[in-house]
Amino acid sequence: MRYWSNLPHQTPDDTRRTLSKLKNPDLNTYLVFDHEDTVIGLGGIHTGTEIGFILHPDFWGQGFATEAVQAVIEHVWASTDLPQITADADPRNFRSIGLLTRLEFRVTGFAQNTFCVGGEWSDSVYFALPRPGNT
Repeated sequence: MRYWSNLPHQTPDDTRRTLSKLKNPDLNTYLVFDHEDTVIGLGGIHTGTEIGFILHPDFWGQGFATEAVQAVIEHVWASTDLPQITADADPRNFRSIGLLTRLEFRVTGFAQNTFCVGGEWSDSVYFALPRPGNT
């Protein structure tokens, strides 16, 4: 959770509140990532055109995030008319940056001190992935 935009949830009720916000019918792009009947993460468009995703650390480095985020992208293209998908990552988050780059997101900008979580400021690197055919 070091590179997430908020601190880890303290209680299951905190997580339930967050998940209930994702049930908004306007946010029809959020998908739950599961493996062998276990929820291992989730992802989708959470604001405007911005994609977000999170994966349990036990499943890092095994290709699950790439497969899951690719599924989100395909779902977004099939279920919306968004012209692009954007992303925001902490420049220190090499795993997420690598994932976005592998999925052909391109850097569009940088900003300093964009999030303060738990008293620690982080910067942002911004990405965009145009809808196929909109390059």
